[in-house]
Amino acid sequence: MKRWIWMLLLVAGAVGCVSKQDASSSAVRILNAVPDGSRMSLIINGATRASGYDFGWGTPWVVQAAGQTGVRIDEALPPEATPAYRTVHDASHSLAVNDELTLVVLGQAAGQAEEVVPILTRTRGVPTGKTRLQFIHASPGAGPVDVYLLAPGTLANPSTQFTAGLAYKAYTPEAEVTSGNSQIIVTAAGQPQTVLLDSGSLYLPLEGSWLVAIVANPGIDSATRQINLTVLSGSGSTQVLDKDARAQARFVNASPGSYAIDSFINAIAVDDSARQACDPSTVEADTVVEECAQPFGFIGSFHAVTPGVYDIKTQKAADAAVSARTLSGTLVAGATSSFVTDGLIADTDTATTTGLQTLTGTRRTATAAQLRVVDFSLAASATLEGDPATDRLELYITPACASLDGEAPDFYNLVFGSDIGFQPLLPGDYQVTLARSDTAAPTAPPVVLLSKRMTLAASGIYTELITDSLGGALPLAFMSIDDNPGLQDCPAPP
Repeated sequence: MKRWIWMLLLVAGAVGCVSKQDASSSAVRILNAVPDGSRMSLIINGATRASGYDFGWGTPWVVQAAGQTGVRIDEALPPEATPAYRTVHDASHSLAVNDELTLVVLGQAAGQAEEVVPILTRTRGVPTGKTRLQFIHASPGAGPVDVYLLAPGTLANPSTQFTAGLAYKAYTPEAEVTSGNSQIIVTAAGQPQTVLLDSGSLYLPLEGSWLVAIVANPGIDSATRQINLTVLSGSGSTQVLDKDARAQARFVNASPGSYAIDSFINAIAVDDSARQACDPSTVEADTVVEECAQPFGFIGSFHAVTPGVYDIKTQKAADAAVSARTLSGTLVAGATSSFVTDGLIADTDTATTTGLQTLTGTRRTATAAQLRVVDFSLAASATLEGDPATDRLELYITPACASLDGEAPDFYNLVFGSDIGFQPLLPGDYQVTLARSDTAAPTAPPVVLLSKRMTLAASGIYTELITDSLGGALPLAFMSIDDNPGLQDCPAPP
């Protein structure tokens, strides 16, 4: 089974600043504004000029000769798909000297309901002290909006309105505004009190040119924070979230002990090794989250947390003789983090010796199921002790209930904590198998340690932790911390 690792790629050639245009040049760029879509590539006159652009990101200007220009935009599909991409735009554009064409791909990948909005822009000749500014509404789930451009800290009012009633797929003319510190507020149309996004203070660049796209927020907090902004500057893009956007964090206990775990997200001023009283009904000034007495297999709910650097503390619950352990972590606005407790605390330990691994979440895509497997098994690692020089752990992702005869592993040399990352797969039934093999005996069949049939659906996110039985022993199991893959043994029902 093929595996791809996506990298954002700008193919060698003229890209970036439009000032690189000469007397015979034009420029093209794209923005991926499809919230459930995959990564996109820009192909000009048959040559790939930029690839790997995920939702919410846009390319720099790609400069090429003026004239009739063939422009194609491809959206990646899972590697097993034939072909491994879907074309969402394929047209010939007549571009004159110094023409600048932005193609905004918007809509929904589900049902192939994607569209392309072409915008001709002009980034040359911005007056001194000004910024050329333009907005497009590219969020399919949001109604018409009003956009305000105002001094930082100012409330939205009609005198600061940049545009009113901007409908989905509509865009404003370019306008020249004063550069410097500013603030963008987006509200529901005609409702200045219904703020959908407040950028806080941001800097409009001197003699710069911005195309600002109002895009969907695909995060787990989308019910309360519906939109984000993407700014295309010509040299690339950046994302702007609401100034009060939160990080999302939860705790998961994959430590196979008979004890429970207390976990805390603390300000960095809290003593690292000192035990804390764990009681979610109380409020401590320097503790923002506490989850108490988590048994093995615990999967917590996400908590909204102010972005920043925190101390993540864990301790063996209800054992005053065992000190706590703290690791520092950064929580990022708009991102989800799962803090997974792993390893094992021995009965004789006087400190919490478990580890802590952070798993960052992903966005749902309509064209693929996404599978991630992380090895948290002490017992699997112990099976290599007989011949660690030649034995290795392997992971196979095969058709449901298929034999491993003749199969090459999709991942190998797994160790405790190995994380394969999210792998895009065609929806369907798969067999996911962890096995031990001996590279010194290549004809010997692998020894299966864990194998389950999984049913993976489009848009699904499947994070599977390989865990032990209590005490860090065999047999192993999958712990599903996101969507449920319906784990089954083989033979399984059709």
